[in-house]
Amino acid sequence: MYKKLLLTFVFSSSFLFACVFTANYLSDPYLFYSQIGAIHNKELRVTKPIHILDRSPSTVLIGNSRNNYAIDPTTLEKDSFYNFSFTGIGMSEVSQLFYHATFAPNSQIKKAYITLDAICDSKTSNFIDKRFLITPTTSYSKVILNKYSLYTTTNTLALSLLHTPEYAYINQFGRQTIFDEGKYIAKGLGHSLKDREQMSIGNYYPTKKTSKPSYISYQQKCKTQSLEQIIAIAVEKKISLFFFFNPINVRYWEISHIKGSLNKTLFSKKLAKQTLYKYKDTALDIKVFDFRQLNSYTLERLSYKDKHKNHTYWYESSHYKKSLGDILMAAMTNKNPHDNTLFNELLTSDIEENHKHQLRLLNNWREDNLDIVAEIHKTIAEKTK
Repeated sequence: MYKKLLLTFVFSSSFLFACVFTANYLSDPYLFYSQIGAIHNKELRVTKPIHILDRSPSTVLIGNSRNNYAIDPTTLEKDSFYNFSFTGIGMSEVSQLFYHATFAPNSQIKKAYITLDAICDSKTSNFIDKRFLITPTTSYSKVILNKYSLYTTTNTLALSLLHTPEYAYINQFGRQTIFDEGKYIAKGLGHSLKDREQMSIGNYYPTKKTSKPSYISYQQKCKTQSLEQIIAIAVEKKISLFFFFNPINVRYWEISHIKGSLNKTLFSKKLAKQTLYKYKDTALDIKVFDFRQLNSYTLERLSYKDKHKNHTYWYESSHYKKSLGDILMAAMTNKNPHDNTLFNELLTSDIEENHKHQLRLLNNWREDNLDIVAEIHKTIAEKTK
């Protein structure tokens, strides 16, 4: 009798297990078996690490949400490029993603494009999932086991059955092709712009006076171990590194100016140069593109009044479109004529002099766009009531 019950239990459990796995496989909510498709935003942290293992690219780009929405490969790299960018990540996560991509058994990576927007070591966020990353303590086989195990769970089954309109659409290169932060699709640029800038303003209090940090104090607080780890891996694996600072719209510059935090931009560039310059004349191929400049692209006029107006280069003041992403990639792959306003060559330039030049451009813009400055000040006043 007990033997019969045991067999019934084993058969029933196996049948249910097979049903769950089959349902999840057919629905494929993590796009493990798909080149492109719709996926929930939070599931990208599972999908992309598996995709990059399966596709074994020779060129990888690791950035934040700005790059996630904007960067596709150039024609030269189309067959072997993967956009391994995630929303909200800092340099510590970038280092972990780089390790995963380069220590895969079938890794073919020869070139890596890596953002320097957040150069300091960061606390690990929930924007990556270590279960699906190869690390010094997590092997490739364990990652693959976690992948298949995921398709046997009822949580994944619920994800397969419950579809909501809050999804991301990724293409075969890993780029998220739908931008809807700040309800951009339904409410337009004006709403998304204000939503973004309220986040950027944060807990700033205009009446509170704080001392401006010096470069020395910034250096002491900003540790760059993660960046050094990326360089060490690149040396070991003979990978060419293309670092870059993302562009931001002039409105973002103005918010930083009002908050008194533009010096942090200067300091991060100085520290990047100080850290990377010592490798300039070594066998390691390193280039650093500073796209955080004021020019015809970043000076594109954005206003809360725009509503559903379709701009050429920007979704809002932080996130740029593929149209600008294509220009950046062309610059980094030497496919377009040199535009001396597009980027600054960080390792060979006078960073402080360039920063002063940017401040002069910002001041000129401010004088010509008093209505936009007033918009920003009004948002600050509303945010700090």
